[in-house]
Amino acid sequence: MLAGLFSGACDDERLWGLLVESVEPAPNASRLLVTVLPAGGAAKADPQESLIFLNSARSYLREEVAAAIRWRRVPDLVFQIYVEGIKEQGLP
Repeated sequence: MLAGLFSGACDDERLWGLLVESVEPAPNASRLLVTVLPAGGAAKADPQESLIFLNSARSYLREEVAAAIRWRRVPDLVFQIYVEGIKEQGLP
């Protein structure tokens, strides 16, 4: 579902340059850890800028997740970006 938004279903082009590698739920399902990669392994992507953008888009992305999963409580999204062997994680 998030992969669809990142691949062009969303109007924001900044999402198009990222690929969803994995989505891992926390043990109590209160959070989802979303690991993303720059599309095409683009080395020029700034992981900090990508995390800042993803964190600013968190509310919109949570609304989209809520519409897709229809759970009573929508999990928080925590983003992690993987660039050239380095993972950087954003805080909620």
